[in-house]
Amino acid sequence: MNRHITAFVLLLITVMFSSSTSAQFSQYDLKVAFINKFTGYVKWPETPDQIHVTYLGDEEAYWLSIQKLTSIDGPNQNYSVSRADTLESLPFSHILVVDTTFNDRVEEIVEQLENKPTLLITNDFLDNALIGIDLVAHEGRTISFSVNRYNLAFQNLEVDPDIVLLGGSEVDVATLVREMNSQLNVLNAEVEEKNALSLALQQDVATSRALLTEQSTELENLAGSYRQYQQRYTALSAEYEPLREALENAQKELSASRTQLATNNQELDALNAALAERTSANNTLNALIEQNQARLVQQNELLSQQDAALEQSKQTIAVQDETLQSQSSTIKTQSIIVYLATAVALLTGIMVLLAYRTAKQRQRTNEVLHEKNAQLSAMNEKIINTQEQLIQSEKMASLGNLVAGVAHEINTPLGVGITAISHLTHSTKEFAKLIEENKLTKTRMNKFIASIGETGEIVENNLTRAGELVRNFKQVSADQTTDELRCIELKKYIDEVVFNLHFKLKKANHKVTVTSSINECVNTYPGILAQIITNLVMNSVLHGFRDLQNGEVNIVLSKEAGRVVIDYTDNGCGISDNVRKNIFEPFFTTNRNHGGTGLGMHICYNLINQKLNGTIVCAASENGAHFVIDFPAHCQN
Repeated sequence: MNRHITAFVLLLITVMFSSSTSAQFSQYDLKVAFINKFTGYVKWPETPDQIHVTYLGDEEAYWLSIQKLTSIDGPNQNYSVSRADTLESLPFSHILVVDTTFNDRVEEIVEQLENKPTLLITNDFLDNALIGIDLVAHEGRTISFSVNRYNLAFQNLEVDPDIVLLGGSEVDVATLVREMNSQLNVLNAEVEEKNALSLALQQDVATSRALLTEQSTELENLAGSYRQYQQRYTALSAEYEPLREALENAQKELSASRTQLATNNQELDALNAALAERTSANNTLNALIEQNQARLVQQNELLSQQDAALEQSKQTIAVQDETLQSQSSTIKTQSIIVYLATAVALLTGIMVLLAYRTAKQRQRTNEVLHEKNAQLSAMNEKIINTQEQLIQSEKMASLGNLVAGVAHEINTPLGVGITAISHLTHSTKEFAKLIEENKLTKTRMNKFIASIGETGEIVENNLTRAGELVRNFKQVSADQTTDELRCIELKKYIDEVVFNLHFKLKKANHKVTVTSSINECVNTYPGILAQIITNLVMNSVLHGFRDLQNGEVNIVLSKEAGRVVIDYTDNGCGISDNVRKNIFEPFFTTNRNHGGTGLGMHICYNLINQKLNGTIVCAASENGAHFVIDFPAHCQN
């Protein structure tokens, strides 16, 4: 029987491919011959005018053989072919040929073809429960096939029982049915178990709905709190915007002040050079005046000697006159008198000339000295104006540092608050979506409520933090721009000043500790005190801790005999004796190459002496810097 069928197939292939009689047929050509023959034993619900064959596989030789179907022209044997690489790209087909490379996905293919009139032809597939027709290749290029008419009927295909005469075998349907019944019994048991579980779940759902009602009420309360948080956030944002504008303006003014400071430094250097030249010229002029004065003294002594000689000469002449009167004639006496008168006149003329010359020189010297003094006065006035401008620039720079620090600090809690609000908004949308889709569980509900509580706490803490920063900045910045006398808690106020410098301190992890034994308020100038503490701390950061990490500053406040004492120390590199002697001098700095003006400590000295009526001393210290400040506890302007 098999020999007759094999001969028939070879004859069929000879008819199909008569133009290639000299070629050797492969097993794929034999499989395609079977596929062509199957179309005569299978009927589709609607007889197609053209049978569409799709090949799902990677074997090129198999695909080339399937393409030869398009060359067959006969009754009910008009073919079109296509090729697919994935299950997702499968088109509608009357015949789907699946290569062995997709055997592990046949079950997915069967589910995708459910209730579709498609003849599924597999190759060397072992599970007969899933096949339609399975082609099996044997040694010697022999092909057989298995038919599962039960699955074909399920696909709405009618199969002629004589199809097995082509050399195939029919799957034992009874065995398959028994296996399916056994599987159905197992599935029924699972269904009953799941029904019982469903009843329990329904009871849990009823309980959850009651709990959901309570939690919805709590959620509404939380939503009200959330709206309050949003209102507080909006209010703080409104306050933050003017602060940001003030920061930008302060930064612009700081930049302009720094430019003006550099220009003033250049002018000051030029003035200092000119002052040095004028001082040198003035010293030379003073030396010349002293020389002239010495010469004038010598000339006065000479005149005194000449007067004495003249008096002696007069006495001699008198004696001679008496002698001449008795011994000489009148003509000789007159000659002597004429000679003496001539000498006296000549001597007098010389003395008058010398006196006139000395007076002229003194007058010119006085005029030059007066001009120099006028120039020095103008120069001193310009230097004083420059110092005042530098002091104002230093104050603006200090305020700019304060604004920059507060802006940086306030960005952190506001950023955390914005992030928390955004997260809460996103969680609320997801929660509403779960409610709409009826997918809300007790675990998700509790998680959402816990998330709202945590987010609310985070927002409240950070908004409180931002509000505290704004309040501190308002107070300290207002104090630094006005010289108002008021009563303050000294330690609390200095803590606020140090807190506003936190941005500068935390870069190198520096720490400032303030301790106090003063329990009552102190009537003083807060702005001036803030300027002094700011200058001291910034000096420690820039000079004492220049190359150090984890620096420590200790500020100890005490009251002795009606006076406030501020003891300021740090553990920086210290201050040498030479620097300590000149530290309060104007324009004295050891950091000029890095932008130092030398006015910070001079400003502190003037503010303490002139405004607070107190004193500041740079004490000797073996470790770091040490300043002691004292001023009256009830200072007056």
